[in-house]
Amino acid sequence: PGQAGWEGVVDMARQNRADKRRRRRDPVEKAKNALRQVQCATQSLIKKGVIEGDVNDPLTLKLTPKFQAESDRLRAARARAHREYAKNMTAIQSIIDSTTI
Repeated sequence: PGQAGWEGVVDMARQNRADKRRRRRDPVEKAKNALRQVQCATQSLIKKGVIEGDVNDPLTLKLTPKFQAESDRLRAARARAHREYAKNMTAIQSIIDSTTI
């Protein structure tokens, strides 16, 4: 096409860029985009078998039994490590206190 044929194409590209810019700045569009991203991430975790429930209802989401067991195990290990650390710090502090310079 001649020069005249490209006018419409250029206008359309310009319009698309403007729409994109508007969508990026509009708070409602931002919120919609954020929700979409969260739902995509949730869906992929469901697909991988990490969590179960309904993407559209956050209250139904929970870890699958396998991952819940792992989570509980890690939580217990962390609590154990914390107790051990506290015990060691107390022992070190008592040694420091009993040592006179």
